[in-house]
This record gives sequence, structure tokens and C-alpha cells, in this order.
Amino acid sequence: MEKLIITSAVNTINTSLYHNDLLIRHVITAHIPFLPLERKHVRQCIKNYLLIKKYYKTYEDIKDEKVREIEEELLYFPEEEQLFSANGCKRVPEKTIYVMDEDW
Repeated sequence: MEKLIITSAVNTINTSLYHNDLLIRHVITAHIPFLPLERKHVRQCIKNYLLIKKYYKTYEDIKDEKVREIEEELLYFPEEEQLFSANGCKRVPEKTIYVMDEDW
């Protein structure tokens, strides 16, 4: 099965792995595609960051409207449904700081 997946990845023109020497020479032994994060996952990242930075003491203290406000600062796709995060949780820290510091 693994050989089939690697062969398919290396021979499919539309992929970044097309004729990739790293796969052909077995330098990379596995290719694991990452799926985009859904909004619910991003909300969890936001809540975790709010706790790490001590904006709140517990999960119960975190205000849903603040999480939504931070969440709306991030980019989502597809354009109409806005189901998946364009950058995962990567931009959560900067957007959280931006929104939370507006209140000070």
C-alpha cells in the first residue's frame, strides 16, 4: 500500500511531490497530508492561547464573544461556507493580542 501511495504521489503532475527526488530516493519515508483545521479547532487554539497568556484563569472564565471576535479576525475558506482555517492556528497569537489589547 505504501509503495502505491508514494508512486501515485510522485507520478501525479498536479502535486508538489511530482518527480520529487526525496521520495524517489527514499530520503522521506512517509508522506502524511495535513487536513485543514475546522473553526471548532481554531476556537480551541484561541482558548488555549488566552489561558497561556493569562487573559483568563480558567476555561469557564473565557467569554464566548471574545473568542468569536478573535475568530473573525482570521481567514477561512471556502469563501461562502468559511468552514476551514486558511492558516490553521498559526495566526492565533497575533490576532488574540490585537483583540485583547484593544480593550486596554
